[in-house]
Amino acid sequence: AQSAQKNIKALFESGYELSEIARHRQIKITTVLRSLETLGLAGKVELKDWIEEQVAAEPLNQGSNWFRDHQHSSLKEAYEALGLDYETLRMCRLYVNKFNQIPPGQSYSAAS
Repeated sequence: AQSAQKNIKALFESGYELSEIARHRQIKITTVLRSLETLGLAGKVELKDWIEEQVAAEPLNQGSNWFRDHQHSSLKEAYEALGLDYETLRMCRLYVNKFNQIPPGQSYSAAS
């Protein structure tokens, strides 16, 4: 799994789109997104600007506000409430968790 994530990270940092990474790795886009989510939360890849480019302002605000107000909600609950697709919701959740608050029980440090 480590080498797969390194490969996804390298492709992502080279500017490949999710669909191109998925095709190259022969995996689903959601799998690519989950790997980027893991890498982002671990501080191994910078996703803030990328998420802002990928998700239109309206859905990003909608989804981010939802996850800010419902911190431990599942993607399914957000989908049922907002009707946004799972990829968008996953990016909104990552955006909120990584860039707008410190997760419970954790603190950020410069060392990674």
